[in-house]
Amino acid sequence: MRYTEVVAAVAAVTMAGTGTPGIDTDPVDWLPREAAAPPSQEEIELVTLKNGLTYRVRTRDGMPVPFKSELIEVKALGLTLNTATNQLEWVLTALVKAKGRFHVAVTTPVNGRLSTTFECDGPGEVVRSFFGSTDYPPLWNWIEEDGVTWIPLVFTFRSQGLGQTFQAVQWQKFNPGAKATLARVLKRPR
Repeated sequence: MRYTEVVAAVAAVTMAGTGTPGIDTDPVDWLPREAAAPPSQEEIELVTLKNGLTYRVRTRDGMPVPFKSELIEVKALGLTLNTATNQLEWVLTALVKAKGRFHVAVTTPVNGRLSTTFECDGPGEVVRSFFGSTDYPPLWNWIEEDGVTWIPLVFTFRSQGLGQTFQAVQWQKFNPGAKATLARVLKRPR
């Protein structure tokens, strides 16, 4: 559990009136010293994709750090099961800080031939799904591969009318256990 989660959990218990009477209600003061340690530092990990391309990826605790710039902040990148189509899909949640209407191209170095697009407005939150497992099967072969898999997704934002262009590159990392679970989901009868 991360430091902020511990503080939030302890604060919730204290605010609910179940904290120990007579103890200072500032959760940081009464957490064990090891629980109050600061979050780990960012590191750079060299990642080589199956196609031989190598990248330097910012990580914290072995996981990719969310992309953040003055124009966009990735809040989450993950997978979801679309129950209407019974396929896995990637889902981006981001805060677009730039103002305007944007045409967004989504690509990945994993397969440079495939891409998809969507439109969004900024500033504001964007939640979009893309690259469904049925619609883009070549982008899902990694689930059957051995070992850890890293997936980079590149989001290129082009404003309509203003000529502004910017990118967000977000990585995702899947361990063998997660991939086995995803493989079982994909093999379910449709």
